[in-house]
Amino acid sequence: MTLRELTEEWLKEHGFDGLCNPDLECGCKVGDLMPCADPWPEECEPGYVGPPPDDWADECDWFVYRTCQAREDAVRKAKEKL
Repeated sequence: MTLRELTEEWLKEHGFDGLCNPDLECGCKVGDLMPCADPWPEECEPGYVGPPPDDWADECDWFVYRTCQAREDAVRKAKEKL
């Protein structure tokens, strides 16, 4: 089993959707972890996928938040715009 497979398994078991690196404004989902990094950055943290913040809406379809609360806030804000 590879480090990527172990990481994906751990993320899934603990309810996370992917990884994020807040300092680099970077995120990736389980199933496609760290496609741009070799070696893996040590600063990546588990996170939750949700709709992108307003300032990212033109650049991406999703965003990885550090906390479940931040994701829920983004979901609520997106629903309010509908």
